[in-house]
Amino acid sequence: MEILYGRHAVHESLRAGRRQPSRLLLATGVRQTDVIEQIVLAARQAGVTVSRVARSDLDQLGDVNHQGVALETSEYPYVTPDAILARARSQSEAPWLLLLDLLKDPQNVGTLLRTADAVGVHGVIIQRRRA
Repeated sequence: MEILYGRHAVHESLRAGRRQPSRLLLATGVRQTDVIEQIVLAARQAGVTVSRVARSDLDQLGDVNHQGVALETSEYPYVTPDAILARARSQSEAPWLLLLDLLKDPQNVGTLLRTADAVGVHGVIIQRRRA
């Protein structure tokens, strides 16, 4: 079980549908923005329990910017390098991979992944830790 935090991370995880979320945690008094409404709607459509919790409960996640939102969910379903290569072969293409290692700025990961998707990269290789 993992906990994702922050409005964009939680929203994208629910939208992508790759994980199995179990509970959405919303801080009591969190401002009802369009994004929060979309998160709650996506959670309910996925059958996820929505719980109101004290902001101090979310603060206990550590030194993170939770923005009043967290999601209890399954771990990300990583695939093996062999599965990535098989995907390329199934498309009769030479494998095109992106290898990410020791990134200094986590915001760069999103940019790199969106670019990789846009240009047709077959898969991304990333360490489970210290990527």
